[in-house]
Amino acid sequence: MLGYCLNQFPPGQLLQALDMLTPGTGAGLWINRSLARELQAPGALEALRDELHKRELIAYSLNAFPADDFHGPVVKHRVYHPAWDRVERLEFTLEVAELLAGLLPDGAEGSLSTLPVGWPGTVELGQARAHMARAAEGLRELHERTGHLIHLDLEPEPGCVLSTSSDLVAFWQDLDRDFLRVCHDVCHAAVMAEGQGEALERYRRAGIRVGKVQISSALLVPDSRLARPALERLAHDRYLHQCLYERRQLFADLPDFLQQNLPPGELRVHYHVPVDLPELEQGVKTTSEEIATCLAALDPEVAHLEVETYTRIQPEAVLRRELEWVAGLLQASESESKTAVSRPLRSDRKI
Repeated sequence: MLGYCLNQFPPGQLLQALDMLTPGTGAGLWINRSLARELQAPGALEALRDELHKRELIAYSLNAFPADDFHGPVVKHRVYHPAWDRVERLEFTLEVAELLAGLLPDGAEGSLSTLPVGWPGTVELGQARAHMARAAEGLRELHERTGHLIHLDLEPEPGCVLSTSSDLVAFWQDLDRDFLRVCHDVCHAAVMAEGQGEALERYRRAGIRVGKVQISSALLVPDSRLARPALERLAHDRYLHQCLYERRQLFADLPDFLQQNLPPGELRVHYHVPVDLPELEQGVKTTSEEIATCLAALDPEVAHLEVETYTRIQPEAVLRRELEWVAGLLQASESESKTAVSRPLRSDRKI
């Protein structure tokens, strides 16, 4: 299932966001705590399900990362609140899982992407792991009650407690592997200069499944000095734009990097831009080439793909162009796989 993450639209504009998707597309919904309360009103969830059915859209995945305002003038570190050591995060996650179960087609699998624990130094890791274990128990009970398998997918992000695939594997320990999985974000791995195939293989070796892939593209600046005017224009107050300089020094935000007087060097910036653009402007390239690399390395069992471009609000034409571009990559990847010698697949674990 290929869809588009609608977190670029405020919750109050959900119906307008659905207008931008063509029939048969996966609707990657974003439901924050405010909208979740509204959907619990009598008949509200049923009305949304009917609207999705009328438009022939499939609500297959839900972005449960930002729990509150994702469109205020300043978001920055607030996007990680509440962290996973807070019971509010657990309660919110199970709440929206229940909503997703009410929107899924009969027998369909659902995915919830969530934050990578929180921001370092602000989270009690033992409590966070305990809450995740309780989330897995709640999702198992939901599966037994509704027949819908919904997994919670942790999404590594630069600078967070889980920045890379290695961080996630080290953190996992004895966590559930059926109802807890990974959300692999192509942009995030690219910012950390982590090979897409390398990250996916690390999860595979650890026996941790990828439940969802967010197809996204970061900024790649070959020469940070030459591109400085463009970088200054791109810096803003709403979101964090973590930066990796020369593949070794991580900055929490683009303004932090711009305050330094560093020699010219490569800079990778967390900045979700249209996935089909190889270059944003002169001197500012993107990591769009890594999307094809990721798709080629995926296990066939990974069923949920979601384009996520939110830093620059996309008009309808661009959104559909991105989906068509990714669909073309998938077709090309499938054609290549039919002519290549397939490696043996590991056996699936059944629930």
